[in-house]
Amino acid sequence: MKVPFSALVLLTPAVLTIAGWAQHQDQSPNASSSSEIANLKDEAKAGDSVAQRNLANAYEQGKGVNQDDVQAATWYRRAADQGDSPAMNSLGVLYKYGRGVERSDEQEVRYYRMAAKLGNAEAMFNLGTCYFEGNGVGVDDTRSSAWFFLSQQAGYANAGEAVKRFIDGKPPSREVEMIFAAARMYEEGVDVPTNRSAALTWYRKAADKGSAAAQVKVASLLIDQTASSSDYTEARQRCETAAKWKYSPGDVCLGVMYQRGLGVKQDPSEAVKWFSSGAELGNTAAMLHLATAYLEGNGVQPNRTTACMWKLIAFSLSPTEAQAQQAEVPGVSEQEMVAAKGQAAEWIKRHKSLVSTPFQRSPR
Repeated sequence: MKVPFSALVLLTPAVLTIAGWAQHQDQSPNASSSSEIANLKDEAKAGDSVAQRNLANAYEQGKGVNQDDVQAATWYRRAADQGDSPAMNSLGVLYKYGRGVERSDEQEVRYYRMAAKLGNAEAMFNLGTCYFEGNGVGVDDTRSSAWFFLSQQAGYANAGEAVKRFIDGKPPSREVEMIFAAARMYEEGVDVPTNRSAALTWYRKAADKGSAAAQVKVASLLIDQTASSSDYTEARQRCETAAKWKYSPGDVCLGVMYQRGLGVKQDPSEAVKWFSSGAELGNTAAMLHLATAYLEGNGVQPNRTTACMWKLIAFSLSPTEAQAQQAEVPGVSEQEMVAAKGQAAEWIKRHKSLVSTPFQRSPR
C-alpha cells in the first residue's frame, strides 16, 4: 500500500489543511468585530473578489461570525468564479474533506488545477499531492514531482520538503526527470497554459544537469522560434553535446540543420554524415532522412537500392503491412528490391540489439 504523500512530508491531512488556511488567514484582514464583518459583507456582495475570499475565510475559521462551512464554500466559489486563485485552492480543500460541499476528488482536482494554472504555489503543491496519491487523477509520480518542483520554484515552503524527499538517496537522474517533466508540461500545455519560454527555461536547466533529451528539446524550441544567430549557435552546440553522448536525436538535429542551412552553411554531405551516425544508433528518423537523400541524390550519389534498404530497416522496427507498403521506393526494380532486402538483412544481423523483429515480407 502506498504511503500518502502528506505523511511523507510529515504533515497529516489536518495539518496540511490548517497550513493552507493559515496562509489565507495571514493574507486577509483580521475582521472580527461586527462592524468589520458588516463592511466585509457589503464589499463581498458588491462583487469584490478579495472581500468574498476574506469573508469565506471568516466563515471557515469562525472569526467574527458563526463558523459555517456552507457559507465558506459559497463565498469561496463566488471569488473563484471571478478568477481569485487562493479562493480556488481553498474551495479545492473543502471538496477534499467534504466541508460545506459534497466530497469530490474530481472537483478538488478541478479547482487546484484552475488555481495552479494561475500560478498559485499552494495549489501546485496540492495538485502534486493528488497525482502522488491518485485522488481524482491517476497515480503519476512524474507529474506529481513536477508539480512539487514548480510549487517550490513559486515559493511554497512545504514543496521544498516534498522535492527533497523525491530526490534524496536517488540517482541524479531523478532530479533531472522532475525538471524535464515540468518543462514538458509547459511545452505541451498539460495542466498549465502552453508557455514555450517557461519550457525553454526548464529544459535548459535539465540539459545543464546532464539530460541529452533536454539538450535536443532546447535546440528544437530555439530553431522553431524566430531564431537569432546566437539561438542557432546554442542549438548546434546542444545537438553536438547530445550526439557526443550517443543520443541519436542529437545526430538527427545536426543533420537537419546542415540539410536546411539553419545557422550553418547548407551542406547536404555533412547532413548525410550526421544522419548516418544517427541511423547506426537505430534512429528511424535518421534512416528515413537517409532514404530520401539516396533517392534524390542529395549529398550522396543517388541509389534506389540503398534508399530502399534504409526504408526497410526503419520500418522493421515496428513492422505492419501498411508500413511495409510505405517501404517501397517508386520505380525500384525487382532486382533492386531483392538487393535492398539482402543488405537490410545484413544490417539487421549486425545490429540485433537495435532491431527486435527483422523486416520480413514475401517477394511478389
